[in-house]
Order: sequence, then C-alpha cells, then structure tokens
Amino acid sequence: MYWLSFLLACLLASAGWLVYTGYCLFANYWIIRNIGLPLRVVPISPENPLWVIVDKKVFIPIFERSPFGTGSFTRYNWRGWEFKDKAQSHLEMGDAFVLITPGRNWFYLCNAEALADVFHRRVDFPRPLEIFGLGNHLAFCCCLANKCRNGQYLWSESLNGASILPIHHV
Repeated sequence: MYWLSFLLACLLASAGWLVYTGYCLFANYWIIRNIGLPLRVVPISPENPLWVIVDKKVFIPIFERSPFGTGSFTRYNWRGWEFKDKAQSHLEMGDAFVLITPGRNWFYLCNAEALADVFHRRVDFPRPLEIFGLGNHLAFCCCLANKCRNGQYLWSESLNGASILPIHHV
C-alpha cells in the first residue's frame, strides 16, 4: 500500500516537472517570438543538471536512432554541440539565430560589427560569468596574478612546462 502512494507521489512530481518545463518553454518562446530571427526550440535545457549527466551518453544516441532523430533536439540539446556543428547553423540560418530552452533563450551571433556592438553594450547583454556571479571572482584572481611579485617567474615556468609537454607525450 505504501509503495502505491510512493509511486503516485513520484508520478505527480514528474507530471509537475513536465508542466513546469512546458510552461517555462512556452514563456521563453512568447518573449522571443516576434524578434524576426530564426528560432529553434529545444525542450530540455542543456544546463539542466540531470540532463548534463545523461545527455550525450544515454539519451541523444537513443533519439538519433529514432524517426525524429535529425531535428533540433538531437542537434542542439547537448553540451558542446557548437564544436561539432561549427558554422553549419549560421550557414543555414544566417548571422543570428535563437535557441529557445526552458532555462533561457540563447542568442547566437556571427557578425563582427554586431559582436563589437554587443560587447560595448554590457548592460543590455550580460556575460555568462556575470549571470552566474563569477565575474568578480575572476577579476580578483586576475588582479592577484598580475600583481604577483613572482609573476615573471610563474610566466617563464608556465612556458617551460608547456614547451616540454609535446615532447614528453610523443
């Protein structure tokens, strides 16, 4: 009897998560729908912690073998898709496109003048490190590294170590 109530609770929690994810996906689509850029909808956010564990190892190979395996889901819904895709998405969709996920909308841009404008408008386009609160930490670490009294020694040792690596591994 207890296992039945546990199973029901798990089903309700799963259904609640699916409804919440669907709502977030719809809300993100509603925000960006009139922008005039090509859109790709991906139903699971690639930064979802559970999805990060199982994306490329478990589910993507299963979906790639299914009849709908060549769509946006298997193409864009795993960490590092940009490296495999290279510029193919930009060649198909143009200089700019948007990936819509339940977590956020991802804006991809491939135009030098537009990128320069984005980097100059820091308030309108926050950086990923600023979104996650890591920007100040990195600035502090860089400041310490630049003001280190042994900075020249650290730099020369890093170069020596890097020059030895290819010889050692060959």
